[in-house]
Amino acid sequence: MGLIWEKKLKQITKELQDSKRMLNQERTKREEEAREHQELEIRAWETERRLRQYQERERRIRDMFKYEYWKRISPLYSMELTDLRKSVRPDTLFYSQEEKSWGVAVCYCYQCREVLEAQYFSSELEALRYMAIKQILGISPEFDTCMECYQNHMKACA
Repeated sequence: MGLIWEKKLKQITKELQDSKRMLNQERTKREEEAREHQELEIRAWETERRLRQYQERERRIRDMFKYEYWKRISPLYSMELTDLRKSVRPDTLFYSQEEKSWGVAVCYCYQCREVLEAQYFSSELEALRYMAIKQILGISPEFDTCMECYQNHMKACA
C-alpha cells in the first residue's frame, strides 16, 4: 500500500511542480506584456510631445510670415492713388467698359498679348492695391495661348 501512496505522492508532487512552473511562465509572460505596454505608452507620449513641439514651431513660423507679410503690405493701405499708380506695373491694369469696373490681368496670351483672365474690382484703388500685393509677393501674370492664336498656329502647321 505504501508503494501506491508513494507513486500517487510523486505524481501529485510532479503535477504541483508543473503547475508552479506554468504559473511562473504565465507570470513572466504577463510581466513582459506589461513592460512592453508601458514602453509603448512612453514612446507614444514622446511622439506626442515631439508632435506638439513641431506644431508649436510651425505656428511660430506661420506667425512670423504673417508679421512679415503685413509689414510689407500694410503701407499699401495708407498710400494715395497717385503713389500706388507709380509703384505698380501699368501694363496689367485696365478699365473694362463691359464690366464697368477695373480689371487686373491674371493671364495673357503670349502671342497676341490679349487678356485671357482677369480679376475685376469696383474701384481703381482696390485694383491697384491688389496689383501691388501681387507684386510684393512676386506673383506675376500667367501666359497661355488663346483659341484664336492656337487655331492660327494649327492652320500654319497644316
